[in-house]
Amino acid sequence: MAGRFDEVFVPPAGNRGLVLDLGCGPGFWTVEFPNRKPAEKIVAADLTEAALRLVRERLRQAGLEAETRIENAEALTFPDGTFDHVNCQGVVHHTPDTPRAIAEIARVLKPSGTAGISVYYRNAPLRNFDRLRFVFAALSRLGFAMPGRGREGIFRAADSAEVVRLYDGHGNPVGSAYTRA
Repeated sequence: MAGRFDEVFVPPAGNRGLVLDLGCGPGFWTVEFPNRKPAEKIVAADLTEAALRLVRERLRQAGLEAETRIENAEALTFPDGTFDHVNCQGVVHHTPDTPRAIAEIARVLKPSGTAGISVYYRNAPLRNFDRLRFVFAALSRLGFAMPGRGREGIFRAADSAEVVRLYDGHGNPVGSAYTRA
């Protein structure tokens, strides 16, 4: 966001009752939503207890409250039509079955509910990776790297799918990128 918060991420006025922050990670959005436009209740959900510990600590430090739950985006345990808004930023492109995760988000939304979802964009370098592979290989031989999180070998990747997977770190098992279509 380059230092400026875009209000497009805030749930619309009519959808701030019960908000799900799916794939909450360390809780950036869980804390940011109440600071922007309060929701009646926020549920922060993530696949790991480690993430939920981080979000709980962040909430504590901010003096805020939210329910926290372990949830799998592909198999949510909430009843149909539970949420006014689902926020899912940078999550579903890391699920083994992205269409299933999107279907689950749709299932748990109320009929008039809204969702904010972001995925990696299959930009020009990724769309043309096969033609540009030699450029990336040359950059790697010259010592160019993307430091941190085990991404140092990203320019030596065999294909664009591997670049996307490595972008969030060497331990990332899945990563997909999408075109606008």
